[in-house]
Amino acid sequence: MVKDLKQFLKLVIKPILNNPDSLRKSKKWKNIGLSSRECLGLFLICIAGRELTGEDWTISSDPETDDGIVVCRTPPREGEAFATEQTYVPSFTPGYIDDLVLEAIKVKSSRGSDYGKDRHLIIYCGKAGSLDLQLIKREIASNDIFSSFWVIARMSPKKWEFIVSNIKGTSDEPTAFQIIIHSDFKDWGIKSLGRL
Repeated sequence: MVKDLKQFLKLVIKPILNNPDSLRKSKKWKNIGLSSRECLGLFLICIAGRELTGEDWTISSDPETDDGIVVCRTPPREGEAFATEQTYVPSFTPGYIDDLVLEAIKVKSSRGSDYGKDRHLIIYCGKAGSLDLQLIKREIASNDIFSSFWVIARMSPKKWEFIVSNIKGTSDEPTAFQIIIHSDFKDWGIKSLGRL
């Protein structure tokens, strides 16, 4: 389990972002058992979760699913966790970004409700483009394979600026966030972009 997200930002996230090719590789970090993409996805979800609920969320590996879990450290929910399934839309994939996100959701959902039970799907988009989160939300309205659906995409090619959105969930209102990782990798900023 990651004890300090700011230290994790400097020691793990900084080298990942400084070597974007690492996002395409599935090699696991030995000390946490997660790939670079999984580390980045969980890190951004924890920041959004902290803003969404006001609770302290952190990252942990998960020997059952391999894609990691997010754990709450704030009483009375301390120890509560949710398992994730993660997928990636590479930057070189041809097509419109919304269609590619929907296709990624379709592929993962095709594995059935037993596969998605009690798991939260994270779709990380390496491809640039304007996301229509409302369209994606409408298209997956009847999809109950996973407990929630999160979309992450880079907003700026020059800054470490991301959009992180829980487009569908069981308890939290669908909301989009803008997360900016500071260039010195010592901290981050977050603001709500509103409900979807």
